[in-house]
Amino acid sequence: MAQVVTETVSGKIPSTTPPGTPPGTTPSPKPGTTNGTTLCSVSDYTIVTVPLQQLKNNFRGLNVTVSGTVSIIDGCTFEVTGFTYSFAATGTYWFGSNYTDPNAEAMLVSPTPVGQYQSAQSIKFKLTPSITFNDFNVLNLYSIDEKAVFGQAVLKQSPPEPETFNEPPKSLSNKLSFDLTKIFVSFLLSYIWIM
Repeated sequence: MAQVVTETVSGKIPSTTPPGTPPGTTPSPKPGTTNGTTLCSVSDYTIVTVPLQQLKNNFRGLNVTVSGTVSIIDGCTFEVTGFTYSFAATGTYWFGSNYTDPNAEAMLVSPTPVGQYQSAQSIKFKLTPSITFNDFNVLNLYSIDEKAVFGQAVLKQSPPEPETFNEPPKSLSNKLSFDLTKIFVSFLLSYIWIM
């Protein structure tokens, strides 16, 4: 059984005004930020360490291996230790989702392409500036080119999967049919009565 470790860390980072900026002014925003800030906060996060589990083991007839341990190391960075992604599919990135279903809606959470790794010591990935770890529960190793999730790490408990609506239960369907018939007969009798 894999061990899951969580711990909440919160705090403020001291002022980061760049040297040479006159007091009372702010520097120009950096590209990819909003007014010089990002949504992710390096000092506000929950430490999480979970296994990276393989979901797909075949890529164009080749055996694919995915393994490692994913850790959130600050509010903008996660690290994969012992990372193996052999015979990596092209166009692979880290995507975030709120459900473990590989077909669930997902969003790009790290703009760094993921290549092939063999038992790497540790690889760090930065979140996209507009994303925080609160925006998703599950980290997916997803190939855009293959439209497939090769690996997955569940960072926090996901809400229940949304239910699909197929057909109302028989009793409800029969009751609805009876009610509609009753309404139609009442309408027809009212119409005849008026004439």
